[in-house]
Amino acid sequence: MEDSGWKVGLCSAATGKFLTAEPFGFKLNVSASSLKKRQTWTLVPDAHTESFVALRSHLNRYLSADKDGNVTACAESVDTEERFAVEYSSEGGARLALRSVLHGWYFSGEGTRCGASPGRQSGGSASWRCTRRCT
Repeated sequence: MEDSGWKVGLCSAATGKFLTAEPFGFKLNVSASSLKKRQTWTLVPDAHTESFVALRSHLNRYLSADKDGNVTACAESVDTEERFAVEYSSEGGARLALRSVLHGWYFSGEGTRCGASPGRQSGGSASWRCTRRCT
């Protein structure tokens, strides 16, 4: 993976809250109402294919999804569990989904629960809006 990328915020289409990486224990939650440093993620393009990205937090850790649907943000480098495909929704409103390339899980989150599930539900917690961070 390259070190460059877009700095963005991921806002849950279901709740309007932002994905947050907490510094203690690299915990994830989806409960912030505004986009600040902890809610900033870098979409890092895959060096081998334009189809995949990794998501790096402000803590320089990567979002991962394992075979059981557990999602963490503590990986120090990109391997197979840190690669995601961005899928755009036909629902409109600039909604997207993040699918684990290795396992096929869709990343979802609401409140303090973040995980991944095998299916993508229309308008559910697996739909996100990407907000570009300008500062």
